[in-house]
Amino acid sequence: MDYMDYVNDTHMFMFTAGQATRMEAYFATVASDWKTNVLSCQSPDFTVTANNSPVAVCAPTNGVFNFTFGISNGYNTNTPLSVSAGLPAGATATFSPTAMNAAGNFTLTIGNIAGVTPGNYPMTISAAGTTTKTVDVVLSVQAGIPAVPTLTTPTNGATGQSLSTNLVWAASANAATYT
Repeated sequence: MDYMDYVNDTHMFMFTAGQATRMEAYFATVASDWKTNVLSCQSPDFTVTANNSPVAVCAPTNGVFNFTFGISNGYNTNTPLSVSAGLPAGATATFSPTAMNAAGNFTLTIGNIAGVTPGNYPMTISAAGTTTKTVDVVLSVQAGIPAVPTLTTPTNGATGQSLSTNLVWAASANAATYT
């Protein structure tokens, strides 16, 4: 089978061992030119990835989101970070650090949640460098830290109870589920 015999037939689909060696040697001599040219055609770029969305908090606890900032092709432009949409009314957004110019991690802390109405808040996080990239996250605000449930039956500290006693608790404000 010899692809380079220039005869248009069914056996024209492989190089001989010698031809393969010769082609590999040629490609090895020009490979560095291809890599340089390919990279020079690609622009420096970055990515932003959310690592922990959604984040659920009970007011007044702060919500903390973690992100990864990735770079390619030598990206090194100072890239400020912001919440471009969806920040709950009255809440504050604090980035640490406030901008990125190299690969690494950053956090967004949503604070001042005490006055935020319970619910889900989709937010858009923007990184504006040579281009603007966005990532969507969700903050889920619960009504507040549940109160400690109160044992109603039998009374707390009661003695002489049956081993199969049914324990009854008063519902706790702001609790979503019980275990």
